[in-house]
Amino acid sequence: MMIELFLGKPTVFWCGLEAIGVLANALILAITGWFIYKQLRTAARTFQFDGIRKMQELVDEFREDRDKVFLTFPIELVVSSTQFASRPPIRIVGYKISEGERRRMLLTKEQAQALNSLNDEQIYVARKVIGKLNDLGQLAEDGFINYKVFLGKYHTIIIRLCHFLEPIRRKIEEEQHGGNYGQRLLRMRHTAITYNKISPKHRNVDIKIFTPNGSITIVPAMEGSLTQRVFWYFQRSFFLL
Repeated sequence: MMIELFLGKPTVFWCGLEAIGVLANALILAITGWFIYKQLRTAARTFQFDGIRKMQELVDEFREDRDKVFLTFPIELVVSSTQFASRPPIRIVGYKISEGERRRMLLTKEQAQALNSLNDEQIYVARKVIGKLNDLGQLAEDGFINYKVFLGKYHTIIIRLCHFLEPIRRKIEEEQHGGNYGQRLLRMRHTAITYNKISPKHRNVDIKIFTPNGSITIVPAMEGSLTQRVFWYFQRSFFLL
């Protein structure tokens, strides 16, 4: 039986050597890919950390102004959930509500009186907080900060401030200045309440506003039916807000 030789070595030898080379190349590619993956993961985590840190800085910037709202504003100013539109405005698309819903959203006599009692400094503080919330909402909607992390840390603050400042947002930002500035807060509130509702540990606790003049529950604790809890589970699993 004749065995084909090349440079004094049989074909089997060269085939084995070729297989070793292919295996070595595959191993090098695998190691290179692993290092690239680690670098990309580190870069992504760094970017995420920077985003969270920036979010924290932005929230801390108006901490004193938030405290002034809860400490100095009349609690009668707080609107109820029924005084918000059933659906928040969508980005770009116009904001339209029915006449019946508009009447339901009207401020009560006590809320109107509380609104008229605010002085210039309080109005300034309220507009500043509305502006800061609007900026944070835009960053979250555009993906510059992680919306899930943002809601996990601050969803109750968002809800409380939106309920407290809604009369001012309507009168100052919409009626007096015109346009749609500040309507992002309506989307933020709706998203924050949805996040609260789909999280078992959150929805079982009342969300209240506390002031020196008393407290008020704005989002009561809820258990939900079996069907609702199943639906909320899927919302939570896929973060559908």
